[in-house]
Amino acid sequence: MQILQINFKFSIARTDFEDTFTGVALIIANIPGLHWQIWTIDESEQKAEWICMFDNKSSVDAYLGKLMDGLDGNPSISDICVKRSQVLNKLTKITRGFDGCQQIQSDI
Repeated sequence: MQILQINFKFSIARTDFEDTFTGVALIIANIPGLHWQIWTIDESEQKAEWICMFDNKSSVDAYLGKLMDGLDGNPSISDICVKRSQVLNKLTKITRGFDGCQQIQSDI
């Protein structure tokens, strides 16, 4: 499993942010290999963070290819920082990392 963390600054109101990225979320939801994506926002700092879990590196590469094309052309987005890491499965399972995510999906 691969984790992708994307941080960036934005220059629009929260409601505009949510409206703008609703279409993006619908596209992202159908990317093969994506298990989940968590969207966070700090309105006072105008910063957003996405944390995603994927099957493998090639799934991350496919996601980034589509995503970066869209973000690069958006004037309300700046200072994009992308970090990749690998999941430590044994420790994550001990702390209910996977079980918690399955619970969130079943509650939606």
